[in-house]
Amino acid sequence: SSGINAEWPLRPGTLLVVDLVLACPLACIYTLYTMRYKIFNSFQLDLQFNWPMERNMFGRLLGIKWRVPAEKYHGVFSCQLVPGTSHLPTVVLGYGSGDIEVIPGEGGVSAGLIQGVTMSLPVTGLRTIPQTSYVLTAGANGRVSRINTETITHTTVYEADNELSSVDVNYDRSLISLVGKKPDILIVDAENFSEICRLGGQQGYSETHESENVAGGHSQRLFATRFTPSSKYTLLTAGWDCSVKIWDTRSGNVVGAFTGPKVCGDGIDIFGNNVVTASWLSKDSLQLWDMRKMECIMTLGCRGGNENTEFLYCAQFYTGKYIVCGGSGIRKPKIIDIYQNKILEEVDVGLRVVQSICVSPSHGVGVVGGLGDTASFLSIDI
Repeated sequence: SSGINAEWPLRPGTLLVVDLVLACPLACIYTLYTMRYKIFNSFQLDLQFNWPMERNMFGRLLGIKWRVPAEKYHGVFSCQLVPGTSHLPTVVLGYGSGDIEVIPGEGGVSAGLIQGVTMSLPVTGLRTIPQTSYVLTAGANGRVSRINTETITHTTVYEADNELSSVDVNYDRSLISLVGKKPDILIVDAENFSEICRLGGQQGYSETHESENVAGGHSQRLFATRFTPSSKYTLLTAGWDCSVKIWDTRSGNVVGAFTGPKVCGDGIDIFGNNVVTASWLSKDSLQLWDMRKMECIMTLGCRGGNENTEFLYCAQFYTGKYIVCGGSGIRKPKIIDIYQNKILEEVDVGLRVVQSICVSPSHGVGVVGGLGDTASFLSIDI
C-alpha cells in the first residue's frame, strides 16, 4: 500500500474509481448516455429551440411491446386503457364478434374473455369510467354494459332504442352520453342508468348532408361523442353530416358548432380548448380546431410517403403537443407533432384498417386495433 502511494499520488479510494473506469469504459459510457435526459430534464427548462427529436436505444419513438390475436373475433372495433395499481394500464378490447377481452399491460397475457356482451354484434364503443376499474361498452344491438376489469365480469345497465356507435362519461361520473344510427344524443344518469333527456330531435334536424343549421341538431348517423374535461355539462358530437356540435346538456341546446369534419369513428378528442377531428376524407382529414372561436386552427399532414389517401377513423391527443391517428388510408398509426406539423414516427401494426386507438401519456403506452390479425400494445417514447 505504501509503495503504491509513493508512486501514484492518489488516495486509495480515488485509485479504486480510476481502476473501475479503466476496466469498464463501455459501462460508464452507457450510463452517461442513458442519464443524459434525466440530468437535462431535472432543470425543467422550457427552451425555445428546435431540438432534434431524440430516439430511444431501439431507435424508435413508436414500438410494439406485444400483440394479441384478433382475427378470429372479427377484428377490434374499440379499445381502452384502464389505469390500475400495476406499472402499466390494463387493455380492454371490443371485438366485432361481440366479445370483450381484458389484458394486463404487463406481459400481455389475457386475463379473460367475456363472450356475447353485445349479442354477436360489434362492440362499437368503449370508455373507461374515470378513477375506477370499470369500462362502459356500447354495442350495435343498443346494449350498454359495465365491465369490471378486476373480476372480468359484466352487467347490462341500459338498453337503448338505437344502434349505438359510441359512449362517453363525464369527468365526475354523473352523466353518460350515447350516440348511434339515430341522429339524436341520449343522456343517461350514470348512477341509476335512467334516461335524463335526448339532445336534438326531429324538429331540429337539417335536411342537408352538411349541416347548415348550426343551431339545430344533427341530420345523420353519429359516430363520436365526448364530454369536455373542463365542464361536466358540455358535450361534443360528430358524424356523417360534416358538423361538430357543442351541447349544453342542462338546456339541451347547441351552444356552438363548426362544419367540415366527416367523422366515421372515434374521431374527436379534446385537450384544453382545442379539438382534433379525424375525418373519413381522402385529404385534409386531420384538423385542429379552437372550441372558443369555432374555427379551424390548422390542417395537419398525416400521409406517409407511400400512402395515397387518408380516410381517418380515429385520432387522440398525446399531451397537447402530439396527436396519434389512423384509418383505412393511414394504416400505419402516426405520431404527429402539432407545433411542427410533421410526422415524427409511424409503426406498421399489420392492419388492413385502423379502427380504434387509445393512448396514455402518463404511462408512455397506447393500444391500436382494427381489421387484421392482431391488436398491438405500443410503447410511445416522447
